[in-house]
Amino acid sequence: MTYTWTTAGDCDILAVNGNLDSNSAPAVGQQLDEYGSGSPRTLVLDCSGLEYISSAGLRVVIKANQKQAAAGRKLILCGLQEYVREVFDMAGLGKLLDIRPNRQAALS
Repeated sequence: MTYTWTTAGDCDILAVNGNLDSNSAPAVGQQLDEYGSGSPRTLVLDCSGLEYISSAGLRVVIKANQKQAAAGRKLILCGLQEYVREVFDMAGLGKLLDIRPNRQAALS
């Protein structure tokens, strides 16, 4: 699992690559916790490089969404590969989270 931070316009973007599972979720969760405590901007989670997500990864995304919402900010997910999108949909999160097809759509 690798992740990188970038910015575009009024959004901060965290691009995740690889597997978001019980091994990598704590590190990504920490990044998102630290982010949530200071930035007033929209957070885009770019999942175009995400190959697998487990329940631990889903918890990290749900927690980030709750923190953003509590602070009056948005979390937008984008670029979910078919398998990853199916996991979100099976967990009932496909309709609860703001999911866009790609980064360009997330930034617009």
